[in-house]
Amino acid sequence: MIKSSLLLVAGLTLTSVCAAASDLVAFQQLTDRVLLVHFKDGHVEHHKRGEPRSAERVVDQPLDVAAASQPAAYSLERKSVE
Repeated sequence: MIKSSLLLVAGLTLTSVCAAASDLVAFQQLTDRVLLVHFKDGHVEHHKRGEPRSAERVVDQPLDVAAASQPAAYSLERKSVE
């Protein structure tokens, strides 16, 4: 059952309604009813050569965890495979 579900998930695209501030990096099927969703909340802009380390900057776009925890905030859509 899980193997057939894995094939189904491979043909699906996960669309997040609530996480517009974070980037969807990946998702993985853990069971036939549970998906692991990986969001990227930000990054570091490193200093350039010759600049002090204090010139590094953190760019964060925090995920709204309360909204992201709601199953109704997501939809699964079948992706056409050509």
